[in-house]
Order: sequence, then structure tokens, then C-alpha cells
Amino acid sequence: MLPPGDNINTSIVFLSFIIAFVSHLVADMFTKEGVPLLFPLPFHIGFPPFEFLRIQTNGLVENLVVTPGIIALVIYLGYLHPENVHIILKTIGFTI
Repeated sequence: MLPPGDNINTSIVFLSFIIAFVSHLVADMFTKEGVPLLFPLPFHIGFPPFEFLRIQTNGLVENLVVTPGIIALVIYLGYLHPENVHIILKTIGFTI
């Protein structure tokens, strides 16, 4: 259960959503499919501009490099800030 509303900084929550949204779009730009940023138009935007240099969604590079890299980053950030890990685990119902 989340703490009462007085303890939640809505600016931080809003900024977190914006960062997550933008980072997801940027990450999707590195895939072969790209991102339809200008939706009604029939083309997708991606980086690098040459499709053969982009990674395949759920392909070998993603499964062997990207996913383990993200897991390692989350573990490292948890190591740097254990107090936040305890708060998150307590919030979702784990007892420490």
C-alpha cells in the first residue's frame, strides 16, 4: 500500500513517467521496426538510419546483451542505494 498522498511528491512521479516514456521511445528506435513518431505518415524513425545496423526485437543481441545489461544495472543501482530497495520491497509487501 502506498503512503498517504501528503508524502508523495507528484513532481517526481510525473518526471519519472516522462523519463520512462521518452527512454522507451528512444530504446525502440534502436530496433529494426523503428518508431512511428509521425503516426499518420507511413514511415518509422530509427537509429542508426540503416536498418541492417539496428537490433532485432527479441533477437540474439537483445537477449544476450541488452537484457542482462539492464538486469546488471538494476542490481548495481540497488547496491548503491540499498535504502531504496528496502522501501520498495516493503511497499510491495515483502518483509525484510
